[in-house]
Amino acid sequence: MTELKIDRWVSYDEAADLPEAGDEHERLLYDEIKRLGLKFTGTRYQQKCVPVFSDGTALLCTMRYWGEVMAENWGSNYVDWAWVHPREHAEVLPPGVEGGPYG
Repeated sequence: MTELKIDRWVSYDEAADLPEAGDEHERLLYDEIKRLGLKFTGTRYQQKCVPVFSDGTALLCTMRYWGEVMAENWGSNYVDWAWVHPREHAEVLPPGVEGGPYG
């Protein structure tokens, strides 16, 4: 069995037709957020930071839910992350995403 990992990050529109990721995927995402220090808003999530996993699934969520993901990882209120324009935060984007720490 192949190890589950995040393969790439895409826009919400690109991921919309992919199968939905499950709890195991979300746990992996939380680990990667902490490991890489990722910090970005629901706006940026929908623009280009939806995780696509090695099994072809994607974690599709609302901007509000993405705010909860960030808040749970960084100890703030979901509103601080859900709808605020990306320029309002010191973002750390995923590797390979233009403007992120590795590209």
